[in-house]
Amino acid sequence: MISSRSTDVKARAAIIISFLLLASFDLSAKSPEESAKEMASILTENLEESPLEIEVRSLLMEGTPITSKFADKYLGLLIDRLRRNEEDFVSVKRREVSEEKVLTRGLSLSQNMSSENEEVIDATLSGTYRVSGNKIYINTRITGELGESISSAESSVLISSLSNPYMPEETTRLKEESSRLQLNKDRIRKDFKVEVDLNRGDGSLYYHGDPFKIHVMLEKEAFIRVLYRQVNGEVVTIYESDQRVSSDYFHTIPPRGSQQWEIDCRQEGVGCGTEGVIVIASTKGFRYHNNIQGSWSLTEMILNTQEKGLKTSSEVSTEFLYLTTTDR
Repeated sequence: MISSRSTDVKARAAIIISFLLLASFDLSAKSPEESAKEMASILTENLEESPLEIEVRSLLMEGTPITSKFADKYLGLLIDRLRRNEEDFVSVKRREVSEEKVLTRGLSLSQNMSSENEEVIDATLSGTYRVSGNKIYINTRITGELGESISSAESSVLISSLSNPYMPEETTRLKEESSRLQLNKDRIRKDFKVEVDLNRGDGSLYYHGDPFKIHVMLEKEAFIRVLYRQVNGEVVTIYESDQRVSSDYFHTIPPRGSQQWEIDCRQEGVGCGTEGVIVIASTKGFRYHNNIQGSWSLTEMILNTQEKGLKTSSEVSTEFLYLTTTDR
């Protein structure tokens, strides 16, 4: 009887311990709002210098160039929290590349902020997130103009507390594509420097109806072709210059005075999701102009254009960016 009672006591103790552990686990789980509050607090505590003027870039899924509606909403919550601390964060704004900003900052598209107060430090905030078990772990970092670390933080969100999608359907394909691009990086020609950016930055989220622009700067005069890979894999030519584009000058596509672009998530048979922009610059121009149906392979498309679509003795450079589109 003593042995039986001892076993019973041990069993009860084990149940109590398990219950306490589960309770502790649940208490540690956070909603997006609670996580963003914690993230802002840790970023502030870890600041190595301030005050800062922060440009907020994308929150990407780890190991991919893509974002999600969850990530976009989370950044909104984090921005709101950081703005409450005006002493350390003079300005916190989402990235928005504009012609006026670039022209006043010189040649580099990556430099699109400039505080008039010399004591205020220009910085960027970016991050990644990963899924593990029933949580999403989010890492953010604040870096200076030269890439130096100013602060970093990590927090987590309980998946069951989410109301927005966090795992894009194309995740597996994009990870495979990133591997192929890495394996073929020496075959993708970059004979001269080409800088490309989107009006919201690489990897950003666009909603149905949002304006969409591409910014390009070339080291050499060249013809430009812009390809757009839709979520269904179809690749279409959305722009091609009819003459060489001047070098060392900021160009916006579509140009001023022409029909402007906006994101369309309601086109029948296409839908929304992770899409891509490919900019090819050729000093001699292109041989043909056509659409590539259903390839979904960025590597094959780029190599095919380089090998078959260029005029003889042409120097060429290719750049590509990703964006995620979603309906409101």
